[in-house]
Amino acid sequence: MKIVYVTNSRIPTEKAHGFQIIKMCEALGKTGARVELVVPNRKNTIIDDPFEYWQVERVFSIKKIMVLDLLPFPYVPKRLAFFIESTSFFLSAILFIRGKPIDYIYLRDK
Repeated sequence: MKIVYVTNSRIPTEKAHGFQIIKMCEALGKTGARVELVVPNRKNTIIDDPFEYWQVERVFSIKKIMVLDLLPFPYVPKRLAFFIESTSFFLSAILFIRGKPIDYIYLRDK
């Protein structure tokens, strides 16, 4: 079984939702499912490998997809930057999963 978990979250993150996402993927992977976590390729101050950061087993893969990340730029209004980043992530995610043999798509927004 192939499961694609799609979330517009910075991974790794110091916030609790990131840990829950990773643990969910690990649990699904331990059942024997092929799990792929799809996240945006955004600027991140945490440079550690997500598997080592949270000390989880490598029973799933992480795919970072391209987004237009304007959040780090202070001259761009935050609401506009977030809208553009979210929209570009949505479009990139559709292109990423389109035509792939996937049994389940799990979507999460923080």
